[in-house]
Amino acid sequence: MNKACLIKRIKNRIENSSKRKVSSLNETDNYVQRFSSLPYLQSHVPCELSFKERCKIVLKGCALGDYAGQPYEAASWLECKYLKMKDLYQKSKDCTDDTILTCATAEVLLSDLNTGRCFDKVYREYAMAYPSPLGGYGPKFLAWVYTGAAPNSCGNGSAMRVGPCGCLDSIEDVIKSAYESAVCTHRHPEGIKGAIVTAVCIWMAFHGYSKKDIGNYCAFYYQGYPYSPANSFEKMLSYKEVQGNPAICQTTVPMAVSCFVNSDSYEDCILKAIQFGWDTDTQAAIAGSIAAAYYRNFSDESNKAYQQFTTQGDYGAKLPSLGE
Repeated sequence: MNKACLIKRIKNRIENSSKRKVSSLNETDNYVQRFSSLPYLQSHVPCELSFKERCKIVLKGCALGDYAGQPYEAASWLECKYLKMKDLYQKSKDCTDDTILTCATAEVLLSDLNTGRCFDKVYREYAMAYPSPLGGYGPKFLAWVYTGAAPNSCGNGSAMRVGPCGCLDSIEDVIKSAYESAVCTHRHPEGIKGAIVTAVCIWMAFHGYSKKDIGNYCAFYYQGYPYSPANSFEKMLSYKEVQGNPAICQTTVPMAVSCFVNSDSYEDCILKAIQFGWDTDTQAAIAGSIAAAYYRNFSDESNKAYQQFTTQGDYGAKLPSLGE
């Protein structure tokens, strides 16, 4: 297929996607109702931070988790179980697609709505501008980028990049934007759910909810899953291999929330996420996004690591400028 045909095919896919958006309005409303209906979500403490300030905190939390987890991606539970706090960032080289696409989500939300910046367009732009991150992009995501094929995916990519959506003011807007950020590449209900639950947990962390509240929210939507926050964290740590597919939302999202619920600092949270092994960068990126919103404090070591990769990498340098 020549370049002209490829471009035409992508344009046709985008146009068809735009037509589907009209018919998906009712679906969006259904997701809002489903994920905002728990009674305690209606009463919350206002967040004193602006959207831009919240977004910067979450971007930092995601990027540091990604950066810390990157050296151990695909490592086994046994290789990661005994890592200590002093080991964080020591082998880190750069961030991955987790940070790149989270920046893309932030750019959509931070841009003027009149510019027509939409999630599917900006995700493609970022993937083409930064084509070779450490670890690469998922094969289904790349197929979508270059052919317009919409995967029916439940992969954890929808949850890893959703963080900035959790920084919006109202829970309704959080859920709507999380849905829109996911549905272009993760049409599977579990892919959409993973993004929404992650975003709402971040929103709750900014609005005065306790760890127990956040854990209960996640557990309600992941009943029966081995890493649900309703289960014993000690039991989770006892598994000698990952329970389920480590690259899907059904595994990664409840695992990340459980790490946060059982943590006592930002760094403790991402360390716990890495200690499970396997998809360590994404686990720590999701857990780190929630923990950053809750603790809003980073150690000197984390601040030094952030300074390092935001001044040396192609896309790391973009992080401090987003929201200015």
